Amino acid sequence: MNQTNKSTTPQTHQEFGIGWKPFVYLILPVTLIAVTYGYLLFTFVPESAERGLFGDAFGALNALFSGLGFAGLFYTIILQQKQLHLQSRELFLNREEFHKSATANQQTAVALTKQLETQIIATRISACGMLLNSYNEQLDEWEESEGESYRSKKPIDVSRIRKQRDMIEQQLQALLQKIEQEHIPS
Repeated sequence: MNQTNKSTTPQTHQEFGIGWKPFVYLILPVTLIAVTYGYLLFTFVPESAERGLFGDAFGALNALFSGLGFAGLFYTIILQQKQLHLQSRELFLNREEFHKSATANQQTAVALTKQLETQIIATRISACGMLLNSYNEQLDEWEESEGESYRSKKPIDVSRIRKQRDMIEQQLQALLQKIEQEHIPS
């Protein structure tokens, strides 16, 4: 999820659609106008008394610079608007990814819960199978030894072992039916 999409995550001015050219297009004419204005005034106003008024002559140039400053401000606002649009789009895409991730996490949790339930049932089936084998072995040994215990000289309660074996068989059948109902599609 740490992937960054370069088309939605701008890194440079060029990805915003701006480069160095607009700045050159703004600075070069301003510089040319200022130099030309100063040259023309020095050329056409040779007297020093009149050059005192030279500073006042740049008042018109101040208005030009103020206008260019306002144009730069307007350009900056347009760039910020583009950047805000890109950020809101990225935020929207992040929300969508977060929603997809949350849905996937929920599905994973459900799958893990089912897997855990299946493992518990499998463990119970294994335990029932082991008990069933043990009871069957005890009953087989009893039948072979004619009623005596195969491990000790104590008598075995055959009816109790048969009841427990039957109960384990029923539990085993119930677990197998549960697996068939829940995990095998009809």
